[in-house]
Amino acid sequence: MDRQARPAARRHPPAQTAPGEADALKSVEVGHEELAGHVFPELRVGLLHGRMKGAEKEAVRAAILDLLRREYGIHSREVA
Repeated sequence: MDRQARPAARRHPPAQTAPGEADALKSVEVGHEELAGHVFPELRVGLLHGRMKGAEKEAVRAAILDLLRREYGIHSREVA
């Protein structure tokens, strides 16, 4: 099967600790490691979550938009 890499996003449930839940953020990080290391090891898999500091989140968003612009000709107004 020919797999052509294209941009994709996966939304994980919010990283909020609920009663009885050990650590939701850890769950997000483990999910990211699983996708990046085992499911799609040949692809770039990024991580963006609500508990990141503003500057860190903005840097990830900028990197995503730059990738979309460079590799796919998609501009930020088309992504929003």
